[in-house]
Amino acid sequence: MCRVLVYLGRKTKLEDIVIKPSISIVKQTLFHRYGQVLNLAGFGLSGWTNDSSELLVYKSLDLPFFDRNLESICRVFQSTSFLAHIRGVELTTESIVSEANIHPFISQDQTISFAHNGFIYGFENIKKDLLKYIKDQYLRRIHGTTDSEYLFALLMSQLKSSNDLVDEYIATEAIKSVIDIIKRVRRKNNITIPSAMNLFISHRDHVITTRYVFDYGRIHPNQGEPQASYQSMWYTLGHEFQPYQDDYQMSKGPIQSLIVSSEPLTKNTTSWLQVPSYSMLYASQVNGQIQYSIIELD
Repeated sequence: MCRVLVYLGRKTKLEDIVIKPSISIVKQTLFHRYGQVLNLAGFGLSGWTNDSSELLVYKSLDLPFFDRNLESICRVFQSTSFLAHIRGVELTTESIVSEANIHPFISQDQTISFAHNGFIYGFENIKKDLLKYIKDQYLRRIHGTTDSEYLFALLMSQLKSSNDLVDEYIATEAIKSVIDIIKRVRRKNNITIPSAMNLFISHRDHVITTRYVFDYGRIHPNQGEPQASYQSMWYTLGHEFQPYQDDYQMSKGPIQSLIVSSEPLTKNTTSWLQVPSYSMLYASQVNGQIQYSIIELD
């Protein structure tokens, strides 16, 4: 599966979250504690700073651990809101490795950055049925072949505008609509194989993540045991994510910074909490403070 993180908070150098921590997302290309072996298929990054309305987007098929361009960007660029994603694929000739399939996917007005960790089983079988729920304006912007990009288009189709995501109620209802639609088309196509859907959404001053599995615990007909357990998702929040002893840690104080990631970025996990299963984390930055809630989805 993939590795993802999203950050919202005080202005910070990307390297202090993306590269330097002991189990940073870049170092997870060589070692990670949760999930299966990564078959790397690209790295993507998007980020805002409160000094500019412009969005930084960087995508590369190079291994991020050896990517000197990425290292240079992270050493210089400071951000108040960003998302990073390492794409993992199945080790099969059917997997398509291309820049068009690298997350995050960006809205046309560059206000939303979207990434997915998981796998919608039987996607090729249900794609045709999903199309009737996707508006033409978003369908035309799909350039890759992943289930993730279609999920993004499906989510956008539930909104009147990208700014709707700043409203917690509207965002929650949109996510629930996406879940209901996928359930509907899975039933129509008799698909009961478990499928993980961890979503990471960045909207400059807002973060939305979901931790969800369709048909969790169902028996795989060929292997005879449950498949696709919940993909891990952790978060830490506090004043500032900063160097601590020989690693990093979120400092105490006014809650002004939040990180949500596929796994803790540090060896010491005492300051990290798991996002509950079947839930959505919604966070916003208001007057420099992080306000957040965790909402049940089922």
